[in-house]
Amino acid sequence: MKLSPDNIIVLGELVEQKNDATIDELREQLHQQTQVEVSSSTISRVLTSLELTRKKKRCTPLKDKPSEFKTYV
Repeated sequence: MKLSPDNIIVLGELVEQKNDATIDELREQLHQQTQVEVSSSTISRVLTSLELTRKKKRCTPLKDKPSEFKTYV
């Protein structure tokens, strides 16, 4: 099933609200808001075609990177 332009707008808004959501989470949220059921691959293809990226949050914090230029005392 293809998404209508209105459903694509809703999907874009969902990504904007929570850009670390998984494809399955986005699919479920889209279904809850629009009662339209599509596959995960359809969601993925639409996001790719819209050039929308989902930025995943890290599970662990970044470690302090050592400075490239250290001063030795």
